[in-house]
Amino acid sequence: GMNFNILTTPPAPQKTSYYNMEGTVNWDWLTGLVDFNASAYGSTTIPISDNGDNLYFNVIVFGAPGVPNGEFNSRILFRFDEDENEDGSFNANNEDQWGFEQIIQWEGWKLITFKYSDMEGSGNGGNIHNPDKLNKVSVLHLADPSSGHAKSGIDYLIFTEDAPLQP
Repeated sequence: GMNFNILTTPPAPQKTSYYNMEGTVNWDWLTGLVDFNASAYGSTTIPISDNGDNLYFNVIVFGAPGVPNGEFNSRILFRFDEDENEDGSFNANNEDQWGFEQIIQWEGWKLITFKYSDMEGSGNGGNIHNPDKLNKVSVLHLADPSSGHAKSGIDYLIFTEDAPLQP
């Protein structure tokens, strides 16, 4: 019952496809995870602004009832790992990790936007939002194991400066 694939149906809001996240795991909240690493850019950090008050993370999220009785059961946790010492890896003991959790209670596509400096986190790296030290963005798909199946999708993950994405 797991489906973590690139799909084209329903129509994607950006271009022709999106990343589907769907499944049931009755022993844990986590049904799936995808990481976006700075190494994909050939760097130890993702090349973005150093001003967390001026930087926005935007993503278009597909919501759908996950439980057979029509209830919504999906959550997405966006995690941001900062590599404070720029050694190419994240250490939870001495570097900051920030997060934003979105409970999905709608059907269809919806733009989610939040300011980088508004995220809460561990604060183990000095408790300062340093987006220019961002090493990895993780997208965790979560479902309450007591109520079962969860389904959602993501498309067009993008950082913007000065303002949220204006589609």
